[in-house]
Amino acid sequence: ETPALAKALAPHRATRFWASEELSTVADWGGAGCWGRMINQNFVRMNATSSIAWSLVWSAYPNLECFGNGLLYAYEPWSGHYEVNPPIWTTAHTTQFTEVGWHYLPAGSGAGLLPGGGTFVTLV
Repeated sequence: ETPALAKALAPHRATRFWASEELSTVADWGGAGCWGRMINQNFVRMNATSSIAWSLVWSAYPNLECFGNGLLYAYEPWSGHYEVNPPIWTTAHTTQFTEVGWHYLPAGSGAGLLPGGGTFVTLV
C-alpha cells in the first residue's frame, strides 16, 4: 500500500526532499535500528532522498545534556581518539553497497510499508 503522503507527493517526484537533523537518539544498537527505520521511512513516506544525521560527530563532555548522540564519539578530538557507534554501521549498510547513478524505486513500485510497521526499499 502506498502511504497517502507518498501519493500526494507523486506529482513532485522530480523535487528532491531532504530530512535534516535526524538521528537525535542514543547511539547504541537500539538507536541504530531507529536510524535505519528513519532512513527507509523518510523515503517511503515522503520521497526523501537524503537523511542527514545530527550529529555526525559528538564531541562534547559526557556530563552535558543530550549526551549520547552521534555516529562517532570524539570527546577529546585533539587526541585523535574516537569511537565508532552502532548507527554508523546502519549508515554503511544503506550506503556502502550502492554506486553513483543508482536510485530508489518509488513507493508502490519497489518501496513501501510492511505489515507490523516495517518498510522495504529497492535500489537499482
